[in-house]
Amino acid sequence: MNSSSQTPEAAPNEEPSFSSVRSRYPSFLSSKFDLLQILKDSGQLIYEGWRDLLFIFVALQVPLIIVSQLLLPSEPEAVAGAEAASRFFPIIVFFAFVGMFVTVNVLTASRYIVFGAPKPLHEIFTHSIVKFPIVVIAAIGAWGIVMLSFFPALAAIANLGISAPGLLLFFVLLTPVVIVAVYASLFMHSIVLGDRGVLGGLIHGFSLVKGNWWRVFSLYLVIVAASLLIALPISFFDFLFEPGIMLRFVIKFVIGILGLLLTIPTINLYYNLLGVNHERIGANHIQSHSQHL
Repeated sequence: MNSSSQTPEAAPNEEPSFSSVRSRYPSFLSSKFDLLQILKDSGQLIYEGWRDLLFIFVALQVPLIIVSQLLLPSEPEAVAGAEAASRFFPIIVFFAFVGMFVTVNVLTASRYIVFGAPKPLHEIFTHSIVKFPIVVIAAIGAWGIVMLSFFPALAAIANLGISAPGLLLFFVLLTPVVIVAVYASLFMHSIVLGDRGVLGGLIHGFSLVKGNWWRVFSLYLVIVAASLLIALPISFFDFLFEPGIMLRFVIKFVIGILGLLLTIPTINLYYNLLGVNHERIGANHIQSHSQHL
């Protein structure tokens, strides 16, 4: 298949400066949603940016994994002991925020890789520090909305107990949670990749998914399936056999790399949905990326 059949036709009046991006990432600003092409472009992004992603993983994710293994009790200990559980969950929340900072760094690095202007790690880190407070505030709002949709399912369990009818109703009432979570899933991309604020990121993320919910959901299904296929057996082995600390580090490293790589398809999804929703980036957008910071 020749390159002309792989690359979508450029939009009318599209700036010539976008040609190199479109040749490398055909789904970029494409008016058509192509799940397979988004996944292919994700592989291309990983290929082009593996050094940047590796630096982020080594500099940020690896220390996070090491510290978490030293501070957190094992899952069986957290389940079995009330004291361990009380120590487990607050630390988990802390590491969730630190993990979110790692994600902001991945999004920032990928943003520059897509536009052919990769940045050194210290510049990526600096840019991420600026964006992170905005992301945190928006995340609290997004999580609050998702938790509101979770209350009916909790009410079903509270009223019917852990019974067959109660569990059935609980899972049925999880449907709104999934719907809301998908709508809220791209706010971070709108903030980091689109330079929006808290409210603007939440609204724009919602608007990108609106009318494309099943398309976005289909990509997340692929991501979840790939994640479970690799992570579930590893986690199951970790839970059952409680391996030594070195093997646990290796397991967490594999899961950490997997989580980092599975962020990449959502970046290509974001840029594709801009085109699907007929949004266009300004003519000097690519140049501004090379001059930023």
